[in-house]
Amino acid sequence: MKRKITAGIVTLALAALMVPAAFAAADDTTTPNTQVQEFYQQMFDWHKTWLDDAVKNKRITEDQAQVWSRHFDQMKEFHSQYGMGMMGGGVCNGPATGPGMMGNFR
Repeated sequence: MKRKITAGIVTLALAALMVPAAFAAADDTTTPNTQVQEFYQQMFDWHKTWLDDAVKNKRITEDQAQVWSRHFDQMKEFHSQYGMGMMGGGVCNGPATGPGMMGNFR
């Protein structure tokens, strides 16, 4: 009886180790770099859609939309040359983090 329980536990443990690897397997038809580029293209397309929507709903003027559009074009050109990297300097130590609840006590 103990052997069956032990065999069941071992089987479950091996399955738990194998399942994440199966889901993490990459699709050979699309390289990760291509997926990243597609994501960034979608992001910049969303920016353009946001601008069109904002002008249509009169949240911003046409002049403001042109300024934003130039800004987004500059961002796209910059990031196409230098990559995206961590925005805000990272999660824990970037300039976007403040002293927090403890007043930066260490």
